[in-house]
Amino acid sequence: MFPLPPTPKKNWAVDVLTTDYLISGYLDGDRNALAFQLMGGDFSSLILTNAKLTPTGADAAPDSLSAPWVVAYGDTLVAVIPRDPASLQYAMARNGDWKHPQPAEIHAGHYLVRGTILSPANDVRTFAAYTTGFIVQQAAITSLLPGARFAGLSAPYVMFVGRHKHFVRPLG
Repeated sequence: MFPLPPTPKKNWAVDVLTTDYLISGYLDGDRNALAFQLMGGDFSSLILTNAKLTPTGADAAPDSLSAPWVVAYGDTLVAVIPRDPASLQYAMARNGDWKHPQPAEIHAGHYLVRGTILSPANDVRTFAAYTTGFIVQQAAITSLLPGARFAGLSAPYVMFVGRHKHFVRPLG
């Protein structure tokens, strides 16, 4: 078995939402700093240690699996969710230009997300120009799959990345 990566100086708690799993664990804040930056970020793969995997669909996988480490690959990545003050502060600082709020509903993969989407400009056209991703504050995420065992989650700050975004619809 491959050894566990050494404990990094910046050991950030995160959730990674993929097309089929919610992966909770820790990642190296130095090695994966670009995963917290929408413009010019790197979402190709993330190594999470002390990982807990929870299926978000109706598949036959156990309710929860754990592993000393997992690699989450970018082609299935839907969102990166900071879960401790250090990762949240870093993400907010790196994406400080995303400051124009709009209550919205987002469909990404089989997930429905409600919250306040942030934009770098006060113009809907920015969502067409910035296809890398977007930020949602006070996000409530649920699964639209029939029979999904995913209970949903809430998070103060979510970075939606990857190619699984279907559409954004303003609310209110």
